[in-house]
Amino acid sequence: MRTITRRAGAVAAMLALTAACGSGGTSGGTQDADGKITVPIGVSLALSGQYASVGQSFREAIEHAVDAYPYKNFKPEMTYEDNRLDNGAAVQVFTKFASQAKVPVVLGGFAGPSIAVAPVADRTRTVYINPLAPTDKLAGHEYLFNTLPMTSEEMRTVAKAMWDAGHRKIGVVFAPDIDGGSATDVLAETFTRLGGTVAERQSVAADAVDFSSQVAKLKDADPDAIFGFAAYSVFAQVAKQIREAGVDVPLWSYRGFGEPTIFTIAKEAVEGTKYSDPSYSLDGTPEAAAATRKYREKHAGKDPGAFFTSMYDATWVALSAIDAIAGETKAAPTGEDVKKLFDSQAFEAPYTGTTRFLNSGPERGTVKKPFALFEARDGAFVRVETLEPVS
Repeated sequence: MRTITRRAGAVAAMLALTAACGSGGTSGGTQDADGKITVPIGVSLALSGQYASVGQSFREAIEHAVDAYPYKNFKPEMTYEDNRLDNGAAVQVFTKFASQAKVPVVLGGFAGPSIAVAPVADRTRTVYINPLAPTDKLAGHEYLFNTLPMTSEEMRTVAKAMWDAGHRKIGVVFAPDIDGGSATDVLAETFTRLGGTVAERQSVAADAVDFSSQVAKLKDADPDAIFGFAAYSVFAQVAKQIREAGVDVPLWSYRGFGEPTIFTIAKEAVEGTKYSDPSYSLDGTPEAAAATRKYREKHAGKDPGAFFTSMYDATWVALSAIDAIAGETKAAPTGEDVKKLFDSQAFEAPYTGTTRFLNSGPERGTVKKPFALFEARDGAFVRVETLEPVS
């Protein structure tokens, strides 16, 4: 595993936050000569392997947020570890952060590693923040917080959107490695309850390259639309083979589809694809507009996608909590301090708006936010409409 440590400089002013926080455990912070507390923050990402492009997109978002945040009371010291999207490696990385670096917060992502880490987070009282793939298995933990709504809520919402668009007989493609089976169970149940038919469901392996068997079965089922629940790189390949097989029905997907690299992989095969995503605005706040402008400057005018915006907001929320606690206690926070603040206070995230974590019951550690329907058009992602969550 590679370890990369990066210390951010401070800039002026801070978001208006107030907090009354408890303390507990041992923190890893120190105080610099300028009076600001240096607080270590862990980052566990897939920086190598099949999903390295996602990990690098996450990392870029974190670095943008760390550079842009208006610190008042602390400086973050970021340490990046490569978990290779391996569950065992993710647990090892998290344990190292919690026991050696004494970080109060670890930023991560993806369903498998997050599920594996959840009990370790509870046991070590170290906050783990998951920004993108909040499978329902991640709800109800004490120290695991999801900054986007649960997948089941999104599946119910996109099923209704497909029904409202006039689809009555759909095919489904899903990747088991990212909990796609249980997620598309919810989609199928909702769509069927509305009066539709799920004509065919096919699973796809993340490391496969030939999907001809699955595509043939989908084609034989003659659906009027196909929904894909898979990593964008996998669904891009499936979409190409669907089009090559002469299937021209509309394609639909979910959060994570909106990664600009998908156009490089699949080109015109994904044009017109509609997908749901927790609602975000690229210029709805000054902070989001500034981050979007900086991203466009680096990426030849292209807009940031879901991976960037979701991790940017997750990082911003973490920094906001730590800054508030450091200002109140004049000390580096522990994971328990951050948990208590997350349980009691809402935070404003630049792209996705108010983030208030539910603090009890089976949905603990999750949020409620609206969704939006986007469409891939001419190599860009165009917002079509807002989708109210279907509970």
